[in-house]
Amino acid sequence: SGNWVTTALETDMGAGSYSSIAVDSNDKVHISYYGNYYGDLKYITNTSGSWVAETVDTKGQYSSIAIDSSNKAHIVYNSTTTYKLKYANNTSGAWVVSAIDTAGNNPSYPSIAVDSGDKTHVSYFDTIAMGNSELRHAENTSGVWAVSTIESAANPSGDTSIAVDSNGKIHISYLYSYRYRHPILLDWEV
Repeated sequence: SGNWVTTALETDMGAGSYSSIAVDSNDKVHISYYGNYYGDLKYITNTSGSWVAETVDTKGQYSSIAIDSSNKAHIVYNSTTTYKLKYANNTSGAWVVSAIDTAGNNPSYPSIAVDSGDKTHVSYFDTIAMGNSELRHAENTSGVWAVSTIESAANPSGDTSIAVDSNGKIHISYLYSYRYRHPILLDWEV
């Protein structure tokens, strides 16, 4: 309309933290978020013409959402029960949840992107020791998750963000800081 319009989507106490939003090719909105004080990972969309919410998984936070070419949702998040990085998608019509980095130790600040072949790419920090983390990239272009370390000994202070360009190149921005030094925003490209 040219003006900001606010719509209340959830009335449950505690709902809405760690939200992420994406718009599909039909201009429909998809949102993942921390659903309530119990920590459920929830998803809400207006693809039917009205807002419909559903629980994707229990105990999930720091979500990030992306939409593929079939307008299906892909969500990455941190499980607060297993402290592992998890991935959910509804490409089959129902939510399917799996672990990405089972060897990881309390992954955090994930971001997800879908490439032109509908393969997913994830960036996140993984704690390797007190005060030290690794910036990692996970991708499922071969059908299974492959995890690689991009940067070691980083002390994360904020989210990562990932995007795929028209040439299939991956770009990740993140906050990089050594203890007692000023943080630097960097862009990593492959």
